[in-house]
Amino acid sequence: MREIKFRAWDKTTNKMGEVEELISLVTKEYKTSVLYCDDESGTGYECSYDFVLMQYTGLKDRNGREIYEGDILANKKAFNRSFKVIWNPDGAWFVHDGDDWPCYYLRQVNKSTEVIGNVFEHPELLEVKKV
Repeated sequence: MREIKFRAWDKTTNKMGEVEELISLVTKEYKTSVLYCDDESGTGYECSYDFVLMQYTGLKDRNGREIYEGDILANKKAFNRSFKVIWNPDGAWFVHDGDDWPCYYLRQVNKSTEVIGNVFEHPELLEVKKV
């Protein structure tokens, strides 16, 4: 069974962090917040109401790095392109370059690709076709 975990992009502070806890507050506005770790040491925590959740795919790249939704992957040998990791509502993880080029199942390419960034911290990596 794969591990279920998330990371969050805080839209207010422009920080990425591993999610420690999701909190739903039953108030007039009904807000959901996320508590996330915002530093490498694992000791700094932030709470945000304006965030984007990204789920761990359960797969790792060729270097053993965990692959999350929104990550940008590169495969210099086979495709010479970069790809964004996306979730299909029918129940599968895909990679896509945003053009007419076909999608691939993430499981088909994860061992031959590497995470080079994500769509929030490195959007320019998707603009460049040659990697």
